Amino acid sequence: MSIREVADACGVSVRALRYYEQIGLIRPIGRNVSGQRYYTPEIMGDVQVICAYKQMGFRLRDIPGFCEKCANCGECTRPELGHTTTMRNLLEARKQRITKLISNLQGDLARVEHGLAVLRQEPRDAAREPG
Repeated sequence: MSIREVADACGVSVRALRYYEQIGLIRPIGRNVSGQRYYTPEIMGDVQVICAYKQMGFRLRDIPGFCEKCANCGECTRPELGHTTTMRNLLEARKQRITKLISNLQGDLARVEHGLAVLRQEPRDAAREPG
């Protein structure tokens, strides 16, 4: 498969595929006789896993560690998906960070809304006071 065919099938850019190869997220691929990259159909599964990790909020630089941990654990029935326990722990930690962030942002929003309410009252109060 050409790089364009894989990119189109996986919904990523050609540039992204080249970058994934460059940083080691996808296996080195072969080249056809004219020197163009040639991918096997299996690479699409790897790209889909990378996209799934990205959608869960993981950074590209963290993804190889998941695959390495999984390859060494011997527990996974689907090693391409990463170690289930490791992923669960990472996702739980991410969920806790997001929940805390949401709570902090809700507190910030409440303070801003209070500030706006106070400022909306000031002009009315100032107009009533003798000058």
